[in-house]
This record gives sequence, C-alpha cells and structure tokens, in this order.
Amino acid sequence: MTTKRFGLSFLIRLWVWFLFLPLLFVGCADREHANPLDPLNPKTHGQPPRLSVVSDHHKVKLSWPRTSLKSISDFCVYRWTDSTNVTKIAQVPATRTDFEDTATVYGTRYFYAYSILAGHIESLRSPAESIIPGPAFFWVSYRSSGQILKLTFDIQHPYKWMSGFAFPSVSVVVGKGKGVWVADHYLGALYRLSEQGDYLFKIQGLGRISSFQLDRPRGRLWVADVKNKQVVHLDTSGVGYFAVRGLPYPKQVLVNEANGGCWILDSDLKQILFADPDGHVTVLASHLKSPQWMAADAENDGLWVADSSRVVHLNLFGKVTRELSAFKFAYFIGTDNQRQKLWVLDQSYLWFGTEVVQLKTDGTVVFRKRGFEAPQNLVVDPFDGSCVIADTYNIRLVKLSSEGKELAVWETDATPWWVSIEE
Repeated sequence: MTTKRFGLSFLIRLWVWFLFLPLLFVGCADREHANPLDPLNPKTHGQPPRLSVVSDHHKVKLSWPRTSLKSISDFCVYRWTDSTNVTKIAQVPATRTDFEDTATVYGTRYFYAYSILAGHIESLRSPAESIIPGPAFFWVSYRSSGQILKLTFDIQHPYKWMSGFAFPSVSVVVGKGKGVWVADHYLGALYRLSEQGDYLFKIQGLGRISSFQLDRPRGRLWVADVKNKQVVHLDTSGVGYFAVRGLPYPKQVLVNEANGGCWILDSDLKQILFADPDGHVTVLASHLKSPQWMAADAENDGLWVADSSRVVHLNLFGKVTRELSAFKFAYFIGTDNQRQKLWVLDQSYLWFGTEVVQLKTDGTVVFRKRGFEAPQNLVVDPFDGSCVIADTYNIRLVKLSSEGKELAVWETDATPWWVSIEE
C-alpha cells in the first residue's frame, strides 16, 4: 500500500482556498443587497443619506443629496416634535432636492427626515436632523483662522462661512436682514458684509481697532483706535467728521442713539467720557477703579459699567446710583433690560478661569457658572433671555438659558473672538 504525500506548495494553495472561500460568499451576499435602499444593505441599512437643515427666522430650509437611483418618483418630507406625532408635511417631485417649512413656531425643536418613493414603494426615512428656529442669527469672528461665521438661532447650524480675513475681531450688526460690519484689529480696517455674508466694501487706515459702534439712525461710525490714541467719528463711506485725540487707551465706544453722541471708556485714564455729535467732549465719570466695559441701561437712560471688583450704574450725569460688589475682576457686562437682569464675565479663579454671573439689577445673584476660559464677550437674546458666550480659550460657543441651563455648544478648531446678535 502506497501513502500519498502532499507537497508544501499544495498545502499552501489549500490554506489560501479555505481562507478566501468565505469572503467570496460574503462578497456575493453584499452584491445581493447593493441597493442603498435595501434594509439589508450593510452600509446604509436602507436609509437615504442624511439631510441638511438651516433656519432663517420662521423658515426651516431642508436639502438632501441627489441620487443616481432610477425610477424614483418623489421625496416625502416628515416632521415631528416628539416620536408620537410624526407627520408627512410635503411630497416633492424627484427633480427637487430641497423644501422650505414655513409653519414653525419660534423656540420649538423640530425633527426632520425624508424618504424616497419609487412608484408605490417607499423607503425607510433618513436619519433625523433637528433644529430650533428663532428670531435671531449670531455672527462669530474667528481671529485665529481669519473667518466669520453666521450661525442659526440654536447655534447648531452654520448659515454661512466667510473666509479671507486677516484678524477679524469685533463685529456690529447693521440691522435685521441688513448684514454686519467687522473690524480687522491689526490691519485697521472695517469690512461691510451683506446679509448673505458677501463682501461689499471696506474702510481702511483706522489704526488698531479695539472697539467700534454704528449710530444706526444717522448712519455714522465711532471707532476706538488704540494705536493712534483716538476715537474717530466718520460716516459709513469712510469720510471723517472729527477725531477725539489724546486718549491713552480708548478701550470701548458706546453710541447713544437718542442724541447721536458716544460714550468713551478709557481704561488707562480710568474714566468715561462723552463726545457729542459735534465733537465736544466732557468727562462723565472719573471716580472709577478700573473700568473694563459698558452696557446701556435702556430702561433708565444710564450705563452699567464692569469696574473690576464691582459693577456700577451711572446716570446720564455720571453719578453712581448703584454699586454691586462680590466680583473679583468683572471685565465684561451685557444687559437684559426686558427682564431687568445683568450678565457679567468675572475672571475669578485660576489663571484664565472665568465665571458667567447673572444677577438682577438690584444686586441679587441668580447664578454663577464656572468652566469658561477667558471669554471675550457675550450677547443676550431679548427673545427668551438666553445668552451666547464666546468662550475663547475653550474654543467654543456656549448658549445658556435665562435660568443658566446649558442649551447648546458649538465647537470648531478655531478660537471664537467675538459674537454679535442679529435680531
């Protein structure tokens, strides 16, 4: 009896055969479910691609990718606020890849999805996307990347990214649906952008801009220039009227739209001055500790000032009418005049550790919230009293409710330097 011996090459071929045989069957199985709308498709699980959502006040704009699948007749659009009320709100022809939902209520979270119709067969719904429409947009300056971002009300959906800036910093909104002015801190320029973020023109030669304001009723600008130690008053085409000179460090300007004048905070002089529209300047307050920022008190025709270890209220004659203490270094302040509340940035712990403090105008602290790293500014939304903070060195935006609850966080790989609200 003869024993057959197997050579090494045969054993290797046999091993390779057994190794790849299961893969052949898997490949066949995959090809059997290659249709992306097949629920057994291992990649899509039968769902269409994810849609995109963005809000524009009451409008929620939906869009989804084009598909190369044949025999598609329509797309079905679904909306719900909770899983029990899923409703088909539209059926659009296959030639379209977008839809606008206008039947929305501000402040309500809506979920959206779509499906694909092929004759009488309907696919599964796409993964859901949610959005909260509202009456405001937020314009964000990213100085480290030279970009501007227009964000939706819920700060979760980019409306428009704008690039090509050097060092964008402070921004001022022209008005609802009218665009924005953006300062380039180091190049000494103001850029005018449209509502859609398109570049319109710029004003140059403004030194180093620390702050600027727009007098909307009169169409004039006030610009604080720390390089040339002055505040410049000019029209929106760049024609200058006059300059207030000899200011060691004009940190902030704030327009009084009632009379066209401008408050000037000089942090080196530790003073607040007032310049009228004709260029006459008076010292309003010279008894301050270390003033950092001002906010208008629309209810009482005065000013709130973040003054290092305190926040003070000044009347129109510069008299301190109220003093709120319990701060370590209050350096920014925003007002919610409708609810008689103040929002303060207080650099109160560690090196950059900053608390967001909300208090009533009588001095009662509502809450203190830690975890912020040297935010540059914040804005208050009068619609619901919420607040958006440019949390600069945490590289994020944070939206807090009027009660201090964290509503949303927006993160990128660039540092948000400034946020303005378009309402």
